This record gives sequence, C-alpha cells and structure tokens, in this order.
Amino acid sequence: MLVPSTITAISLAVLLRGISLNQKSLVWIAKPTASIAFLIAALQAPITFSTTYGRTIFIGLILGFLGDVLLINGDDLTFTLGLGSFLLGHIAYIIAFYQTGANWTWFMLALLPLAAFAMVVRNALWPTVPDDMKTPVLLYIIVITIMVATAVGSVQYARHPQMQLVGVTLFFVSDLLVAKEKFIDNSFLNSLVGLPLYYSAQLLLAATLY
Repeated sequence: MLVPSTITAISLAVLLRGISLNQKSLVWIAKPTASIAFLIAALQAPITFSTTYGRTIFIGLILGFLGDVLLINGDDLTFTLGLGSFLLGHIAYIIAFYQTGANWTWFMLALLPLAAFAMVVRNALWPTVPDDMKTPVLLYIIVITIMVATAVGSVQYARHPQMQLVGVTLFFVSDLLVAKEKFIDNSFLNSLVGLPLYYSAQLLLAATLY
C-alpha cells in the first residue's frame, strides 16, 4: 500500500493546486493519476481476483475511477454520468459487503438514523437541484445510505471491520461535500476537505483486500 498511498498523496496535492488555480490541465493529469492509485492498490492485493468479495470491490473501484474522470468537466451531463458511475460502484460495494454476511438487526439500527439524515440532506439540496437531475440525485442518496447501512450490518463478518466502517463513512461525508459544491456553495474548501476524504475512503476499501 505504500506506493499507491504515495502516488495518491502527490497527485492529490497537484490536484488541489490545479483546482485552486482553476488550471484544468493539472486537474486532468492529477485526478486520474490519484484514482489509478487505488486501482493499483487493489491489483496488488492477494484476494482481488481469487474471491467474489475481491472481484466485486474491484468493480466498485473501477466505477469510482470512471466517475472521477467524468466529474472533471463539471457540466450537468458529465456530472449525471459520473453520478451514475458512482451509484453503480456503491451497488457493487453493497453486494460485496452483503456477500461476507449480514446482521439485519445492525443493518436496521444503522439504516433508520441514516435515512433520517438522508432526508435532511435531500431537503437541503432540493431547492437548488435542477428538475432533470432530481431523480438521479435522489437515487444516489438512497443507494449510498443503503451502502453505509450494509457496511454496518456486515461489519462482524468483515475481513477488516475498522477499514470498512471508516472507508464508507469517509465516502459518505465526501459525497456530501461534492453535493454541496455542485448545488449549494461552489467553494474550494469543499474540494480541500472532500477530496482527501474521498481518496482515503477508496484506499481503505482497497486495503480490505489485503
């Protein structure tokens, strides 16, 4: 994990620099490079291709990479396509977590407060979400909420429970900042906080393959 983590750290610094200076050329170089790093981490892991869990997590990571590239442009069409790629990635993570085992009591205990919070997020975003994006945004909120709840419900069966829980939590928070950036407040602070959380999340989920 040392090499992928180092690539991520360097690329992330360049990426944030590019965003702060509004230099798209830097962003186009640094963001895919940072995202390739979590794919490298998964490719080096011992169970990526030998287990169903490993293969499914790897599919989620690939979809995350595609989503990262699609979000670079920033227009509504590529944002929606990127959202769809991440949504499919979250479904892959849900399947992966479920395959390890599920405690439905823990799932429901996590889902109820998460669903309540998701409604708060939905209500905060709704006035500024364009009508043609409301359905994909709502679907995304539902799926990522279920993903976090599934991670909690399967934690007792997980290979690396702490990594799994921290990874999905960081992912959830980073996505809140992406939504805030897109629909509420276009501020560099969202990227400054959200991108390190996102890449940490993907690296942690890749690390569950070790």
